[in-house]
Amino acid sequence: MSQGIMNRKLFCWSCLSQVTGLRKGQARFFNNSGACKRAWVPKFKPTSSQSLDELLTIFREHVFVPASLKPHQRRLIFNEEATNLLHQNPITVTLHSNTGESYSLRPVKFNERPSNKVVEDIINLMREPKDWYSLVPLLKGLHSSKRTPNIRLWEFIVRKAGEAGMNSVIIDCAEEGRRTGFSLGDYLLAELFFSNLRLKAESAGFKGPELEKALRQAKHVAMLMNAEEHVPVDKTKPDPRQHPNIIAVLLELSAARVLDAFEGKDVQGDVRSYARKLLGTWVLREKFDTIKYPKKVVRHVTDLPSVRNGIELALQVEEIKKDEKLSEALRERLNELDTHVKEAEA
Repeated sequence: MSQGIMNRKLFCWSCLSQVTGLRKGQARFFNNSGACKRAWVPKFKPTSSQSLDELLTIFREHVFVPASLKPHQRRLIFNEEATNLLHQNPITVTLHSNTGESYSLRPVKFNERPSNKVVEDIINLMREPKDWYSLVPLLKGLHSSKRTPNIRLWEFIVRKAGEAGMNSVIIDCAEEGRRTGFSLGDYLLAELFFSNLRLKAESAGFKGPELEKALRQAKHVAMLMNAEEHVPVDKTKPDPRQHPNIIAVLLELSAARVLDAFEGKDVQGDVRSYARKLLGTWVLREKFDTIKYPKKVVRHVTDLPSVRNGIELALQVEEIKKDEKLSEALRERLNELDTHVKEAEA
């Protein structure tokens, strides 16, 4: 199979025409341009929680502002002996932000700067949708301050957003991946995000507006994953664009939508397309069983429920039932899954 086809595994032919200007074989680069050398300072809107507002302000004042200053200015605010000097002779600078904000330098205790662990506290305090809208500027500030989250924190963020029904905010983070540092090129994060989408649809019985929304978001993200900042750079990890787990979620949601809204008729051909893609990448299911990250972080790769359920739903679609060769191939994969289950239980 050609590399061009493999790179577009997640796409239906009906979607391909919407994507232009994609380039292959390019590495992902963040924040090396002249415009990004200076850290960006976000300005947060009020949230539903005073505690959340306070933590966001602490990050802004103690991390983002210092990172945006010139070296001699940074040394000045961290120098306790310069405290009186700053009070008696105020120094005003222009911050690198959306508004070009004027800012008076003030003393900051170096040892009081919050660690990225505090970001978990911030996420836990996000209760209302407007709270979650602070996530993108927070991540932009962290990334430009060279405080990009590690894999554990990324997992935490994506999982909590899913639990809060705020998958759309994660999509916002992905759309601005160059500035947030968030990349769906990491298989683990892509799998977790797609799992969030299918769980949302499952909670609605794979019917109605929630199913339609989950499918729309899944298709959008599948297209987004071919953008340069989401192309995998680590060949020792699975490519989410080609992995059966991700394709299975798209198959599951597409088949469920066809059965729910179109009387089982695959009008756009998405179910057939994703079914063929799942079969074409089936061999990759067992290529990676574990993924290793720095600091001894290890994650296991297993079949998502979508693999079985997606096939079972697809077999109920009219066009799949009429295609004997395709339906038989899908049944063979179901039998293979059953065999694996029996062997595991033996």
